[in-house]
Amino acid sequence: MTATEHTCIAAGHCCVDMPVDDWPTCDYCLTDHRRAAAYADGRTVHGPWAWMCKEHFDRFGAGLGLGNGQVLKEEAQNVRG
Repeated sequence: MTATEHTCIAAGHCCVDMPVDDWPTCDYCLTDHRRAAAYADGRTVHGPWAWMCKEHFDRFGAGLGLGNGQVLKEEAQNVRG
């Protein structure tokens, strides 16, 4: 685990925040010809994984934690561990 990653407790599950440099766009919004920043990278209730904005994560996300998904966090600059 890097200095920019940390464990958290969300909905009773241990999860890892995922640091990103280039913020991805929500896959669901792209299919609707919209552009919303992704909130999480995770498994959907349909099975496949996707980048999802908060709205679509709440609607289609399978949850957080190992095997489910991670919340995206902005990569910290000049972090020393």
